[in-house]
Amino acid sequence: MRTFLAGFALSLLIMPASAMADVVTWNTYSGSGSSPRSSQGSGTNTEMTFTASSGEVLKARAFYIDKSNGVANRAAPLKKAELKIYDQGLGVTSNGECLCSPEHTLDNVGKNELIVFQLPSDNWDPQSVTLVPFGDPLDTDVTFLIGGTLAQFPSLASFENKSINDLLNAGFTEYTSTTSTNGTRTVSIPGDATGRYLIVASWLNDTKPNDDFKIKTIASKPGTTTQVSEPATMALLTFGLCAFAAYRRRTHYGGA
Repeated sequence: MRTFLAGFALSLLIMPASAMADVVTWNTYSGSGSSPRSSQGSGTNTEMTFTASSGEVLKARAFYIDKSNGVANRAAPLKKAELKIYDQGLGVTSNGECLCSPEHTLDNVGKNELIVFQLPSDNWDPQSVTLVPFGDPLDTDVTFLIGGTLAQFPSLASFENKSINDLLNAGFTEYTSTTSTNGTRTVSIPGDATGRYLIVASWLNDTKPNDDFKIKTIASKPGTTTQVSEPATMALLTFGLCAFAAYRRRTHYGGA
């Protein structure tokens, strides 16, 4: 009994964060064929919403930034673009582009295009993104940025006129994944960065440029730092310590 109560009290003192949550996957494609689907565009002033089978909501809005010396201008403001659902995923049409192939992909030809995804809460950990190449050459070099809170960016629209440098200064973490293959790939996002927002961009540092792809799925999970509520933790801790103290007092005075 003594061992049990001691262990119980100790476990409350070192109670870990909530258990690892399941990964949630959102499909960002619709239909089949080469033409835009019925839910083809959001326009340049609106956003799209996707709901996972388990009910979590993912929002998306498209932007582009101008280039300088062949690469993305990290000091340039994000400008609104049009987000579209095609046969194999989300694509982007920037200002001045037609809807023809491959200019409806997420690309870095002329401009660097990106999609900002709003995750369900401030503490989400993006896991992977499935990229479908489209065009010639079929390249899927990609840049990810993760971070931000709802207090910092109260809506997807609030990203307009921010720059990549602004986002990095606001605490976003940047990852890059390049490949020599030319097929569909699911890119695992390294590290443990968490935040309200996941940004997927055609590779910001590519000077070729030749990255043309659509986004087919987004996978993420809640971060692991969410603690058991403080009142509940304190109540359990108090109960455990009182029970242990009562047992010690009882045995000290010769109780059963």
